[in-house]
Amino acid sequence: KSRIRPVGNWEFQGLTSGFAKKQYVNYPWTVKESVLSEKAITKNVYDCTVCGITDGLKVLMLHICPTKKENENFGNIINFIKTQIDLKNSNLQGFLFGSRRNTPDNRSGKIFENFESFMRENNIPYSKIQGSSTFSDVAYSSETDEWLIKHEKMGSAEAIAECKKPLNFFATYFDDIKISDLDEVDW
Repeated sequence: KSRIRPVGNWEFQGLTSGFAKKQYVNYPWTVKESVLSEKAITKNVYDCTVCGITDGLKVLMLHICPTKKENENFGNIINFIKTQIDLKNSNLQGFLFGSRRNTPDNRSGKIFENFESFMRENNIPYSKIQGSSTFSDVAYSSETDEWLIKHEKMGSAEAIAECKKPLNFFATYFDDIKISDLDEVDW
């Protein structure tokens, strides 16, 4: 089971301080910046979609920006994924994060929906956390099999006390969540 954990800024920085520069998925957030490694991290997720696919040993992390022209052809994104991982590997698990549903042109929501369709069509179990009104950072480590979600409200003792459980935290601050039976949400 992968663990999905909301964390505050200081905790996120501490837990990701050992990540190498080559493990960062950086701007301009196209498939060219994607990372295949034991660890991966990306920052400033708002209307973009983060897609992570792990086999337990490595993770392929993509951060796809809806305003970049080169991200409009989702077939190119799928072809890229196919060159990076073996879709027949029965150990694959997916994670989708980000996106804004109600953007004027809905490009953000469409990219997220395309990734969901891709996961279903390839029988990859996945969890999703979609839509927030703030920027977030995401990291994954195969050493701990853990997805870290940095959210500004996690620095607030009031938010933690109000939500009581991490799943309630995600339900409070995100529009849509679905946790795979293969994953767990924890503090």
